[in-house]
Amino acid sequence: MEINYIAVLGASVVAMVIGGLWYSPLLFGKKWMELNGLTVADYEVNKSAKNKEMMRAMISQFFLTLFQAYILVHFIKVWSDVSPLVSALLIYAAFVIPTIAGGILWGGESRKAAFTRFFLQAGNQLVTFAVFAVILGGWG
Repeated sequence: MEINYIAVLGASVVAMVIGGLWYSPLLFGKKWMELNGLTVADYEVNKSAKNKEMMRAMISQFFLTLFQAYILVHFIKVWSDVSPLVSALLIYAAFVIPTIAGGILWGGESRKAAFTRFFLQAGNQLVTFAVFAVILGGWG
């Protein structure tokens, strides 16, 4: 099975951009901060240390996303009798949704906060997996 590693890398970079936009103040960043009990002022305290911490988290997230794209392209190739989007959505529905939901179900949040957190995280992953399908299916 031949894999286009440039497509895997490209899909991972695009996923990071999607996540950056998704959790920015332009989209859902304010709601995410509210759910986590954070304010902009929290980031102003010890900004240098917070930036280093955030950079480490972003690098770790990038490698996790790279792994995700790499595994997904294998499923897309193996399930060649269905569209890449269907492959991506099956993986999303079978593994991503239950994982996010399981973490939230046991988080002890109010029902409203739990639903909001679920839709924020699951929505981001849904968009990411759809973009993965387009990039990896068309180019991968």
